Amino acid sequence: VRAPEVLQAVQTYQPMTPFILITGSLGEEAAVDCIKAGMTDYVLKDSLYRLPTVLKRALAEATLRRQKQAAIAQLEQQAWRESVVNQIVQAMRETLVLDEVMQTLVDQLHETLKVDNCAILRPMADDRMVIQTISRQSQRLHPYLGKTCHLWAQHQADWFQGQPQFVLDVGNQGLHPAADAFLQALETRTLMVTNLQYGNHCYGLLMLHQCHPQRSWTPSECSLVQAVAEQGAIAIYQAELYEQAQRELAQRR
Repeated sequence: VRAPEVLQAVQTYQPMTPFILITGSLGEEAAVDCIKAGMTDYVLKDSLYRLPTVLKRALAEATLRRQKQAAIAQLEQQAWRESVVNQIVQAMRETLVLDEVMQTLVDQLHETLKVDNCAILRPMADDRMVIQTISRQSQRLHPYLGKTCHLWAQHQADWFQGQPQFVLDVGNQGLHPAADAFLQALETRTLMVTNLQYGNHCYGLLMLHQCHPQRSWTPSECSLVQAVAEQGAIAIYQAELYEQAQRELAQRR
């Protein structure tokens, strides 16, 4: 196997791995071609004493490249997250009608994250959690609109005791029969629940379902959902204040 072929394989599967060529002889022109092709360095067989130094330098440079790449990726993810949050917030600010605010929130988040179902659950006076708003793409959730979420009773402590986010990988979880039937009917594999909390008050829960394939939520996606939920709670709070003001004004009239 020739060195260029090995180099190509390394660059294909492990592009950040240093490649040092050890050769018996290498002309100046060939050495330049090797470096241009992507080799990190080369060492002649009669100068193997140089190998530890070359290897140490190559590993240090590779570490710096990985750190730089990771920093760039982090900045890109942060920029993406801020852009999405701003887009959703701007869309919610176009109305003060509560139902429209919640519909915008689930529609925008569903489209951004490409989930299978997205819904908002709202608290009732009798401590039940009811599915009140679903995204327009969540066709399978239509039969459950206005119905109680039995998962709430089983996982209430997990969802509200200092945990802003709760992820459940469905399967062998010992769920409440009604909750298990609900998730089975939707073919849910992974469930994310996030509090819609502003100040000390919870305005509901944001629920995202993933069916096939099972989803592993990235830290960036979790952070995005949390940021959107925080802004959504503020928007719901403002919409409720607006509705209350409208009712009071109507009563005075």
